[in-house]
This record gives sequence, C-alpha cells and structure tokens, in this order.
Amino acid sequence: MTLPLLGPYVYTRGVRNAFSLAFTKSGDLFSVENSGERDDPEEMNWIRPNSHYGFPWKLGENDTLMQFSGYDPEKDKLLNHNYSGYKLGAFYDDKMFPVKPKNLTYRKPIKNMGPDGDKYRDPTNGQVLDASDKGTSITSFTAHRSTLGLTFDIGLTLGGEYTGKAFVLSYQYGTDSYGPFEDPGHDLLMLDLNKNAAGDDYVMKAYRIAMNFTQPTDAKIVGNKLYVLQVSGQMLEITFPKEVVTATNPLESFSFKAFPNPTKGTLVVELPEKLQVVNLSIIDINGRVLTQQARQTEHGKAELDLSRFSQGIYFLKVESESYNKVTKILINP
Repeated sequence: MTLPLLGPYVYTRGVRNAFSLAFTKSGDLFSVENSGERDDPEEMNWIRPNSHYGFPWKLGENDTLMQFSGYDPEKDKLLNHNYSGYKLGAFYDDKMFPVKPKNLTYRKPIKNMGPDGDKYRDPTNGQVLDASDKGTSITSFTAHRSTLGLTFDIGLTLGGEYTGKAFVLSYQYGTDSYGPFEDPGHDLLMLDLNKNAAGDDYVMKAYRIAMNFTQPTDAKIVGNKLYVLQVSGQMLEITFPKEVVTATNPLESFSFKAFPNPTKGTLVVELPEKLQVVNLSIIDINGRVLTQQARQTEHGKAELDLSRFSQGIYFLKVESESYNKVTKILINP
C-alpha cells in the first residue's frame, strides 16, 4: 500500500505548541505559542504559507543549546532547576539532535516593545530584566506565561482605542520558583499590532488591562464585551467603554488634543476656543469615574494633574453643554 505524500497539506513549519490561532480583520493569521521548560520567550507569530519559524533549533530567537556539542546544563543560566525537565535529565549534550537544514531561513517572532509581558532572563548571569525598561524588546512574551485565548476585534465593535486590537490571556500564574518569572500572569493583555513600512512584519506593544483570573483558557468578543473562559468552567465578562459623541452643533466636527500621551503628570487638553468652561473626567477601563473637575479654558487650553494615578490605561472625557467626546490616555510614571 502506498501512502499519499503529506507535503501539499503542510501550511507552515517550525511552530511549537501553537494552542491558539486567530485572524485579523485583514485576514492575517497569528499564533501564540508556549515555550519549553527552559526560560525562552514565548512566541507570537504571523503565520504565512511555506514558512519556517525556527523550532526545534530556535525558541523566541534563542538557540536551543542541546544542538551544540559540549552543552552543559549546569552552566545554562536559562535552565530552571525547579522544572521537571531538569529534574528528569531531559537537558543534556544531545548527540542525536536533528541537524538544522542548510540555508534554512526562519521567520522571526513578533517583537514586543512592552510595557507589559516582556520580562526575560539574561543568559550571561541569570538576572531577570524588563525589556522595555532596558530600551529593548523580546520575541514575544515572558517565558512560561502560557499564552492562550488570542482574539482580535475583527468586528470593530470595541470603542475608543480598543477598536481592532488583539487580546491574549496568560494561563500560568507566576511564583518565585515556577511560572512567568517576576510577571504576575493570570492576566489579559491588549496588543497594539502595527505593520512596518515594508509591510512584511509586525511589531507590537502589550498592555495589561485585567488580571487576577484563575487559569484562563480562551476568550471571545461579542459586541463590546469580551468573555473569558477559565479551566474551572467559569465564564467572566469584561465590558469595554464605547466612545461617546453627542454634540449637536457645529462644534461636533472639532476634536480635542491631549498631550503628552503617555503622560507622567500634567496633561494639557487643547480644545476649540469657543469652549470657555469644560468638565474633565478620568474614567478607568471598567467605566468608573475616578475624578471630575470643571476647568476654565485659557486660549483654548486646560490642564489636569494626573500624578496621583497609577500606571495604566484610562479614558479622558471632555464635556460641556454642547460638547461631549472621549479619548484614551496612558499614564506611565
């Protein structure tokens, strides 16, 4: 009996544990993948046909050291001795490790520019660092987050700056000895993905917008709500604010500017000069009004002190009798 060749049915190669895949509105396919028991970053890949993504020779752009003669696991700073793989002796100088094909070209994982989900371990000294704090990036997430539940707002049903964004869960909880090191895990990241000028790759920023889940496994967007399924069978609902635009006069065509954004303290709001008095409200991602202040504008500008607020994503609402608009701001002290 002759078995048919499988080659025509292989779409892509070199991915590892791609437990969650999702399409963007434009039809690009992405995967999020779990790394192994070594402290290699977990990948997010733009999946394209007839491509290779590095496994088993690379994980998150890190070389798999077992492929190199003379590998000593006791000297490997990325090898967690609390993990069962180390205890069982699964890491060693593997003389039978498959040889990388000549001229093999890898597709690189998506770079995460932070500020969240971007911890990594320095392979020279074992120190845990934050990539964005160091002015660099990782490909793509903190090791052992166990990324799952990738979903895109393909219906453009989420309001404000959430429109069209990607969201991903972390199944694993970080502890001192296990899970994503110095990264809490059990959270939801919003991913702001953008193509480069050439259109042949993406780069992203990741923002933690919800946390304290318990082993979340999948997510689904319905309307302006995101539903999170946990391994226990519980389903949680997250409601996203919608942009509010209720102006009914010529001011409706005027937007406002808020800068600097991200901000560390004082936010300057630039408005149509016809507006003399406005109410400025700061709203958190759950829709709670944290502060509301009336401001007299001077030359079309008003200021708001945000220094007491912690780092995160908020909404600024500007309203008067004839004007009502909202925008997203990022506080990054």
